[in-house]
Amino acid sequence: MFNILWVVFLVPALGFGQGNHQPSLSFYQQLAKKDASYEQGLNLPSSVDDDDFWKDQQIFEEQLLAKNPEGYRTYINKKAELYRIHELSCDESCRHGERFVLKSQFYKEHAATAQYASLPQTKKPQIKN
Repeated sequence: MFNILWVVFLVPALGFGQGNHQPSLSFYQQLAKKDASYEQGLNLPSSVDDDDFWKDQQIFEEQLLAKNPEGYRTYINKKAELYRIHELSCDESCRHGERFVLKSQFYKEHAATAQYASLPQTKKPQIKN
């Protein structure tokens, strides 16, 4: 829920999409860290809530790509890195919803730099039953 509030209220307040002012790339790295940490611990009570969260995340990323492609690449690359690191420590007790797993795969596939290809291969996250 906090991420939704962040997108709806705080990002516009910071000037996202207003004129030529763009937040720094370090802003997007920090945002990716905060979002990834939240998403990796996410345990929503219903599949409807889970779907809503990931739809909102998708809308945010699409808007970021449209308004600031460089910020988008920075954000996606950082999330790809953090999701790979998370997968290295993720075991049977670390179960994620199907949307999390799909988004994790997206981040890894769409990271804009080749530096992630050299990271250790990770196991596929477990999907909640």
